[in-house]
Amino acid sequence: MPDLDGPANAITIISPFLSATRLNQLVEKKDQAWLVSRPDSLDAIAQDVLDRFDAVYVMDQVLETEMQGEELEDGEEKPRDMLSGLHAKCYIVEQGHHATIYSGSANASSAAFGRNVEMLVALKGGKWNFGSYGLFGPPDKPSDFHN
Repeated sequence: MPDLDGPANAITIISPFLSATRLNQLVEKKDQAWLVSRPDSLDAIAQDVLDRFDAVYVMDQVLETEMQGEELEDGEEKPRDMLSGLHAKCYIVEQGHHATIYSGSANASSAAFGRNVEMLVALKGGKWNFGSYGLFGPPDKPSDFHN
């Protein structure tokens, strides 16, 4: 597992399941931090932990709602694997002009980084394309993901 606890300019955490201990470790030594998760997971985290983030976002369920309300052609079946709930796990760590995106199976929980067998793949690039700015967009023109 990568060392996500080291110093960095910023970290963005996208995870459906969270633990307060792990979130505190991840934001330690970071200048900025953003969090994206599910409403039920965020509700279980103490406000003082969430206050350590510059922004906390809830993954919107619009896609699921739109798919369920979609009219189907005659004979067409609804997909069995309807999208529902956030399941993605992603960590974006910015250092200087570079960003590393870690994506894989590890939730932002103590179990994922302590006792579970997990895997993350690292993708490296410039922070303007691969960092939080690339993900959320500039304040005056938010990205589709941000919206």
